[in-house]
Amino acid sequence: MDLYKYRDLPDYLSVTELNSHFSDLLGYIEANYAASPLGKSEALYELADRQFNTYEYLEESLKERIDSWVISIWNIDNFKLIDNLLSLIALLGLQKSFLTAKTSLANTNLNPEVRTELEDTVTELEGNVSDPYSGFK
Repeated sequence: MDLYKYRDLPDYLSVTELNSHFSDLLGYIEANYAASPLGKSEALYELADRQFNTYEYLEESLKERIDSWVISIWNIDNFKLIDNLLSLIALLGLQKSFLTAKTSLANTNLNPEVRTELEDTVTELEGNVSDPYSGFK
């Protein structure tokens, strides 16, 4: 699967189209565990960004699958991956992944760059992580 094809999608897609893309991508992700987590996170980010533009919440079953995947590949030693995953948490309202991010702050050996990203995200989302649109109301 070409994970870069999601970059070329229009900025605005219908919820139905997005659900189909998410489902296809998640099927690939779940079947290809060994493929690059960074590439998969970038593809998910492209879809999440377009999902956010719909001003509708992601279908719960898709959200749960993404939340589980984010937790399964969480790696505080990879700044770019963490940056992508934190974006997914914010754009899709991933509560379980948010708790993983928050818990990671207890690690005393965090790279300063990663710590700053985690702290900023936790501060921004604390209390409203489940509602990506809370700042727009």
